[in-house]
Amino acid sequence: MKKSLLFTLVVILILNKPKAQNFNFGEISKEELREQYYPNDSTANAAYLYKERKIHYTYDGERGWTLVTEVYERIKLYNKEGFDYATKVIGLYKDGPSEKMTSLKANTYNLENNKIVKEKLAKNQLFKENKTKNTIVYKFTMPNIKKGAIVEWKYKIYSPYYSYIDEIELQHKIPIKQLNVEVKIPEYFKFKRHLKGYLPVHVVQSMNNRTIQFSYRRQVDSRRISTVRETNEVDLREIIYTVRDKNIPALEEENYISNIENYRSALSLELSYTEFPGSRVKNYSSTWESVCNKINKSSVFGLELSKKAYFKEDLTPIIATTSDKLKRINLILEFVKSKVKWNGTYGKYTDVGVKKAYKEGIGNVAEINLILVSMLREGGLNANPVLVSTRNHGVPLFPTSKGFNYVISAVEINEEIILLDASEEYSMPNVLPYRVINWRGRLVKEDGTSLWVDLIPAKHAVDNKNTNISIDSEGYVEGMQRTNHMNMQALSYRKKYAKIKDETIIEKLEKENEAIEIADFRIINKTGGNKPVVEMFKFSSEDLIELVGDRMYFKPLFFNSQTKNPFQLDKREYPIDFGTPFIEKNMVRITIPEGYIIESVPESIAIGLPNDYGVYIFNVKTQGNIMMIMSKLKMNTAIYPVLNYDEIKEFYKIIVSKNLEQVVLKKV
Repeated sequence: MKKSLLFTLVVILILNKPKAQNFNFGEISKEELREQYYPNDSTANAAYLYKERKIHYTYDGERGWTLVTEVYERIKLYNKEGFDYATKVIGLYKDGPSEKMTSLKANTYNLENNKIVKEKLAKNQLFKENKTKNTIVYKFTMPNIKKGAIVEWKYKIYSPYYSYIDEIELQHKIPIKQLNVEVKIPEYFKFKRHLKGYLPVHVVQSMNNRTIQFSYRRQVDSRRISTVRETNEVDLREIIYTVRDKNIPALEEENYISNIENYRSALSLELSYTEFPGSRVKNYSSTWESVCNKINKSSVFGLELSKKAYFKEDLTPIIATTSDKLKRINLILEFVKSKVKWNGTYGKYTDVGVKKAYKEGIGNVAEINLILVSMLREGGLNANPVLVSTRNHGVPLFPTSKGFNYVISAVEINEEIILLDASEEYSMPNVLPYRVINWRGRLVKEDGTSLWVDLIPAKHAVDNKNTNISIDSEGYVEGMQRTNHMNMQALSYRKKYAKIKDETIIEKLEKENEAIEIADFRIINKTGGNKPVVEMFKFSSEDLIELVGDRMYFKPLFFNSQTKNPFQLDKREYPIDFGTPFIEKNMVRITIPEGYIIESVPESIAIGLPNDYGVYIFNVKTQGNIMMIMSKLKMNTAIYPVLNYDEIKEFYKIIVSKNLEQVVLKKV
């Protein structure tokens, strides 16, 4: 009886055990097409119904080892905002031999009149581009996409670069219903495993026996060129890494994040060494020192720095004008910026070479900044290139040359390092474009040795506003404002407005501050130089003062008030990245109208964040009919730790509250 009961319970458990959905290419259900929103996140515009990546090695007696990656993705498009996910970009690497993509199949599915309608991707809808010297890009957009459609594709990539496995992404900006990752590695390859991101990931490791069959040609007659193809096989063990998961949440954007990709959950595999039968161990694990030394020896990096004849005639009269090192740095930086324009391409290596870029007046980042380094050295300065991973490239987890995609310049003077980027037309010494400010870079010296340098600006970016306001008895406001933008703020202002007419800027400012009309607008140092950008204008308004009976009410900083807390989330997952330390200062002088007295003003406060991360000071002084208000927000760190999120959320809450408090004037 007990055995019968036990058997019945086992059967019930087996029958009720949830089964993983099987996904086969081309087999789409009406239920999938009818689904109107993602069950676990109704705000998702699209979702991966299934995402699969399988990686394994093959061997050929003539070509050797090949890394094979099989990709299969099925995506549901819930609305028009999700249509971007119907476009796929596939990047391939080449450095001599090229990676190859094969076996591409791609379909769009729609439900029309209760029937599944399929449309295949046509051959002429696949586009190929040689993006850089080392990168080939395939791109396609699926046909006939509609609200509720499903797109799917699969393909294989064959890579001769078997020592490098691309990072395996385990999370995306849209949710994943079902994920399947499988990596099979022959026992001869010893990889280190790295996980990144905040999402808990369970990687299962197992072993498997495998037989590899391979063919090769053997010479059959030493006196003739005669060969015969033979087949052989080898038994070996494989290490298998597996990730199988369901209902993976979307990677959510938050305010003040440098690059959300840095926090995406992913699996990286770093080749440590190989140990083939009958061969010595070959080490692949590297250090940043050896990576940079190898880059420095490259003909498209270090060798380019030794070429100087092409610019000497132009440079000699420039450096002859001054012996002051700081002035010489500025002169050479501005000369390179004017001489060679950036073509928009990143890269740590040159494409056409420094000589051709200089002659034609256009080049990539490496060409421009290696020219700058060479000229600075020729000018008697201790200059070196700095390898960088840009914000959109992320932060590398382990030493690899692929960790860098950009190069800037550095000059050492009196133990101080001055960073320069001549590809950015509005850059200044130690004021780099935002794209470059990503943790730290690797300074490479002439002898190939290298060291880390901090890329985060030491100087605060400054917005300094001085506003004079007069109020008449009817509540009409007239005033003048002068704003000084310094350091990173000057660069940002120029990038935003330098090529825009003043009339367009006025329209934009009036739109952002609907209550004012602007006149006599002008900008000093709008397009360049190392001086602050100065913006000045007069303004007037009938809508900045609220009249209620015999009283006037207005915000102390008027249209410059901070009225919204940028940190609204109850819980934050990632550090806050401001990009640079900064200061926002407002000095407001208010002349109150005759016949009115100051009835009440906001109280002065001074508050701070832990560890001197930041401080806010709000101060009000009155004398007769004059009111002086000072508001100063100073953030002393570019990166604010997520562990202190509650404190900065409350910090900004107090700032907003103080900015919204009213000044009250009473008629007498």
